[in-house]
Amino acid sequence: MEKNLEKEIRNARQTKTGIVTSAGKMNKTIVVSVASSSKHPLYKKVVTTTKKFKVHDEENIAGLGDTVEIIISFLAVILAA
Repeated sequence: MEKNLEKEIRNARQTKTGIVTSAGKMNKTIVVSVASSSKHPLYKKVVTTTKKFKVHDEENIAGLGDTVEIIISFLAVILAA
């Protein structure tokens, strides 16, 4: 029972959804912009921050403007099928 729980925790990967902002310039690599919103602690206004990830795209299937889901692991960021 302990091993199954440990395996589930270890295999749990963080996933994010974003928009492809650059494709076709690098071989098997795309750039995905992921936006997140949070409230400013002092001014209480919603602030949107954008983070760019370089994502491995093995088959070069993603195009510019596509919405994709990515899996963040320890070694690489991978495009989810």
